Amino acid sequence: MNPLPLVQSRTKAPQALPKFPTEVIEEVINQASDNFDSLRNLSLLCKELLTRARFHLFTGIVIRNVEQMESSREFLDSHPWVPPLVRKVVPTMGELTISNGLKS
Repeated sequence: MNPLPLVQSRTKAPQALPKFPTEVIEEVINQASDNFDSLRNLSLLCKELLTRARFHLFTGIVIRNVEQMESSREFLDSHPWVPPLVRKVVPTMGELTISNGLKS
């Protein structure tokens, strides 16, 4: 019994993307800073974008109930790089925001 022949791939090896200056990367992220979905998608592209996107993604935390407070505490405890990024925690009760700042 003859083994199956190996199939050679005809695709080229991926090429490295060009390096952009840090200022350009930061400006791209800053322009998307008010759009959570865009920041999340940009953070998946490369490490440079992830680092800067995290700065905006974890700016504030809105806590709507006791369960979210507990899960937020567990998340912050298990991700020690996040607490230094958080600048505002906003507790809310339903539609009413207790603090001026982030909206629920």
